Amino acid sequence: MNRPIVKIMPSQYNFMGLIAACITAATVPHWWSEIFLILSLVLGGFQGRWITLRSPTSPFGTTISSVINRVTEVFWAIAFYRLGTPLTWVFAFAALAVFQEYARAKITSIGIQNIDLDPIVNRQTRASFLFLAILIYQYSPSHSWVTVIAALLTVVQALSFLLLLRASYQRLH
Repeated sequence: MNRPIVKIMPSQYNFMGLIAACITAATVPHWWSEIFLILSLVLGGFQGRWITLRSPTSPFGTTISSVINRVTEVFWAIAFYRLGTPLTWVFAFAALAVFQEYARAKITSIGIQNIDLDPIVNRQTRASFLFLAILIYQYSPSHSWVTVIAALLTVVQALSFLLLLRASYQRLH
């Protein structure tokens, strides 16, 4: 019988994803920071799928997972800032992301399980925008495109948040 050398608990994937996000923010604008970005996204997503498919969810575990996901996104926002994005754009899309995730959690807590809307901008999409920003930073002589990507993320994030609120309102009334 084969046994793993190290047994990793599902919640530890989220912590490893958080560490990878921290390394992403620390290593931006180097091209290899994208490897840590992908790693942070995969590890956080793997932990979420593991809980969904294998084990019962506990309120404490779900809360910890959500907090770690938000802190991970703070590191991603720091990475945007380190690429040269003005703080106003960073705060704008980060605040909209937090509002959207809070709204989704609140909607679920009041009993609306399926709002028939997958948000346009979720964690994977925000990571994709950062991936694109790092990539463009490497190959663009003018780094102003990073700000354009952040502004586009802000607009799309606002649209996603408004659509979530609209769908929720319709379900409540």
